[in-house]
Amino acid sequence: MKMVNSYKAFMIAMLSASVLFVGCSDDDDDELQNPHNHNEEEAITTMELTFTDGTNTLSYTFTDPDGDGGNVPVIDDIILPSAGTYAVSISVRNESDIDHTHDITPEIVTEGHEHQFFFDVNTADVTVSYADTDKDGNPIGLATQWVANSASTGTVTITLKHQPDGLKEPAPGNPNAGEADIDATFNITVQ
Repeated sequence: MKMVNSYKAFMIAMLSASVLFVGCSDDDDDELQNPHNHNEEEAITTMELTFTDGTNTLSYTFTDPDGDGGNVPVIDDIILPSAGTYAVSISVRNESDIDHTHDITPEIVTEGHEHQFFFDVNTADVTVSYADTDKDGNPIGLATQWVANSASTGTVTITLKHQPDGLKEPAPGNPNAGEADIDATFNITVQ
């Protein structure tokens, strides 16, 4: 009788151990080692820039529905009249599912302390300044002001950086910190 009870106890212990072993996955281990990985980044397939000068509204889009690697993205050329000042808003979306578009812009607003857009203007006579801030007073870049000065051509590369865990620095920020959520280069002409 005593041996049967020992055998039962051994089997119960083995069963409990196997349940615990099966219940813990690599995801759980990863969560323990990297607690911020629980918020997996969503794909951004579309970035839309909306320019307004108080009278006219212009819209330019970068779209890459199949993401990195597949088809070449479609990118509008930005054309602006010279001597113009524009309030520019950016919206970003995931349009990879043809049945459902997910606007990611509100998430960037909510997590503004971990995100910043960077604007690298090359040869075009355009200046870009931030018009929005996160809860710490640092720029986000969903709202900016663009001044198109004299007639010129060039490019503007817009990069959204994800900078969690204190990587985001005070203005003007550090474009080398964090990972790029989206990186798009537009041709730009100031007429």
